Amino acid sequence: MDDIYYWVLRVWGALTSKKALVFVACVAAVVVTVSTVFAAPLSDAQPAESSDVFVSMEPPKIQGPVVRTFVTMDPMEELSIGGVDSPGTLPTSPFFFAKGIVRDVRYAFTFDPVDKANLKLRYANEDALSIRAMVLAGEYLEAAQQCFSYQDNFFNSLAWAVKARKQGNDIETLMLNLMLAHDKHRLVLADALCTVEESQLEAVMGAITYTSAPFEQVIKWTNGPEEAVQFYTKLSNDFSSVGGDIWLQIENRLGLDIEQAVALSQAMGDRSTVGDAPVISSVKAERTLDVEPGSTIAIACSAADLSGGELTYKWVAAKGEIAGDGPSVDWIAPDAPGLYTVSVIVSDERGNQSRKSISIRVGDVAITGEGEHQGTLQTIELEVVPDGHTLLSAPVVEGS
Repeated sequence: MDDIYYWVLRVWGALTSKKALVFVACVAAVVVTVSTVFAAPLSDAQPAESSDVFVSMEPPKIQGPVVRTFVTMDPMEELSIGGVDSPGTLPTSPFFFAKGIVRDVRYAFTFDPVDKANLKLRYANEDALSIRAMVLAGEYLEAAQQCFSYQDNFFNSLAWAVKARKQGNDIETLMLNLMLAHDKHRLVLADALCTVEESQLEAVMGAITYTSAPFEQVIKWTNGPEEAVQFYTKLSNDFSSVGGDIWLQIENRLGLDIEQAVALSQAMGDRSTVGDAPVISSVKAERTLDVEPGSTIAIACSAADLSGGELTYKWVAAKGEIAGDGPSVDWIAPDAPGLYTVSVIVSDERGNQSRKSISIRVGDVAITGEGEHQGTLQTIELEVVPDGHTLLSAPVVEGS
């Protein structure tokens, strides 16, 4: 009996040794490499560049507010995002777990913040191509689930870009790559909106808003407010071409999550990245489409002061009536059909203010998707107090 116990301990020690773990990681890398090669589509085109991030040698063509883009895509068209031509192993593969291991190992041995941002962007590009491949294969549930991996990788790329800039790194090329990649991501997600089943729409819209809202803020901080408005205009044009109702729902959801605001602020190392103003994460109405004239709609605002102070709310509507106060109110719709806007101004104890609006369609009216830019977070007044956050602990953001 003692001999059996002795050999069990020896086998267990061998399996849990560092050499065994390294061997398992190497085997996983080989499995993913082989499966990726066999999963890659056959093509007569030139092989893709081996670099992690695609860098355009031409300046980006910034689209003006009057130019409309369209996101319809030929299903047979091959798509490359940032030099990534294939999604590699798909989540539907039994070997997909090995891809996650290789990703984690590669990320763990990447130390420079710019390199980490580029690596996370590459993962997001692969995820976007995975979503497209599964949508084309009719695997809508799996595509919707992959949206969560995509949005987390893209947001972490943004967080590392902000941190790299804080440390004095030049992120001009990185920001260009993020913009070019996000253009392609919108193509994929817009195509998914037109294809997936209704039960999967929530995940796709969530991926759009979870990546677009913080990206607009990062563009504003790094490239200036004019480029942020141009980004929002392209976002509006892209998804308005899918459908006015679709864009209305996306626009009403745009807003920084509290966790995103804290993460980006900590990555920058200064609360001024979110302006020290209240952070409005959402303004939601119980119904935004086909509202009956004269009916009552409940509207709620979710906001927080990162310093932990009390907030006050002021609701404004050009048409219709506001009943109540505080973070939740009722809006009594006008009798005439139309597209109406209800806004909330959130103030903290120091007088800093943020504003966000929601659009509500009363009756049967067409939605063009055009209108005033509301943005993800409008700071009306600003007072920077350079002390730490006390309201929220840091969310789990890799490398923060």
